[in-house]
Amino acid sequence: MSQTDSKSYNPIKAGIAYTIGNMLVKGIPFITLPIFTRILTTADFGLYNTYLSYENIISILLGLGLYGTIRIARYQYEDSFEEYISTLYSFQSIFCLILYPIVFIIFKVMNPDTWFDDRLLIILLCNCFCTIIYNVASAKYAILGDVKNNLILSFILTIFNICLSLLLCLTVFSTERYFGRILGTFLGAAIITILILFSQLKANNKLLDIKKLKFALKMGIPLIPHMLSLTILSQCDKIMIQSIVGNSEAGIYSFAVNIISILTVLVTSIDNAWAPWFYGKLRNREYKEVSKINSYMVLAFGIMTCLFMLVSPDIIKIMSDSSYWNSIYSLIPLTLSTMFNFAYLIPVNLEYFHKKTIYVSISTLITAVLNIILNFFFISFMGYVGAAYATCISKLVLFVMHWLVINKLQKERVANIKMIIVSFILTIIVGVFVLNYVDNYLFRYIVFILLFIISCLFIKKFDLLPKRRNIQ
Repeated sequence: MSQTDSKSYNPIKAGIAYTIGNMLVKGIPFITLPIFTRILTTADFGLYNTYLSYENIISILLGLGLYGTIRIARYQYEDSFEEYISTLYSFQSIFCLILYPIVFIIFKVMNPDTWFDDRLLIILLCNCFCTIIYNVASAKYAILGDVKNNLILSFILTIFNICLSLLLCLTVFSTERYFGRILGTFLGAAIITILILFSQLKANNKLLDIKKLKFALKMGIPLIPHMLSLTILSQCDKIMIQSIVGNSEAGIYSFAVNIISILTVLVTSIDNAWAPWFYGKLRNREYKEVSKINSYMVLAFGIMTCLFMLVSPDIIKIMSDSSYWNSIYSLIPLTLSTMFNFAYLIPVNLEYFHKKTIYVSISTLITAVLNIILNFFFISFMGYVGAAYATCISKLVLFVMHWLVINKLQKERVANIKMIIVSFILTIIVGVFVLNYVDNYLFRYIVFILLFIISCLFIKKFDLLPKRRNIQ
């Protein structure tokens, strides 16, 4: 019996475990960020993050949306779930091997940039395969409620990534440090991929089940526009900044994206712990409890977002030298976009539950097109800061579109839209305040303390903390 089936599964405990674990894991690259911002120029930092953007986009295309089917397959193939995972690994290995020569030629024709030479392209394609395998493994552990293995996987990947990158940047590639950073990232991913595949082979040696593969492709392919659109929403800004403005600007913007990882860790942790509970409650039609917990969850994340924004100017100054400090003007709208993205998890997971992956894709695809258009105009007129506002607007539109979809899917509400709107308004007000008082430490920290106290009093007065017995 999986952890998600057990009555002992508690999403609050799992959420705390994920958050602490992910903070430790993600804390490693965050702590080492000041090192990389000092050994890499803003241009090097921009090139590395642009490479990551290409890697994310291509891995989504070659991954065929299959890792997104794992949450559905967990209940479709309860007795043969490991066979389903083995089928995904086997098919992805064969598919990538066949398709890579074609992708290589297409990329060379479409992207003739001198910095993206053949050696880098080969590394990119291999890195994409590693990302595909890792995504499947991580999704598997998440839906099984296997917090321990999911964190171990992430920890090993992070350690290899950081250590190998630093070693290569400071030795062999001291004159091409952006390449050393890229190669270190790939080698770390390659090592973890080998470990994943050997572990799965040990767990299940049935490599390919055609029936399960057909199900995976049927559910996964409609998700490609959705996943690609999400990736475009988060990655195309860096590519467009590099193309329209320059490498240094892309590096400054990417630094803000790295800082926001503090909040994205929380989003990932809560989603991983919350999803098994959410699906279980939906199966039992416990909509009232789902709505209550989800509404409080969005409000709580909104408060954390506000507190983060109030101290974010100081985080940037601690984590980098002065050449990166202007990234604060990108960080605030990016933080707001994280809040909108967190709220979006509620409707999109309901769409997954109803197996309406086509609705997921259509809404996200429309938003991605909007993001590209906004990026072009905003970056042209506002520079790299414009990309942050384009992302912020796009993420809000994304939430609205998915919310409209779930209103048609079922009559029962899964969250209180009024509380979500209040959370959005609160974060926007605080964001505007921080932008106007970036250098006023005293004013910002007075507001920080007041907001923290008011939040605690509000939670205590209305007894908003969920009782353990209500969510087991």
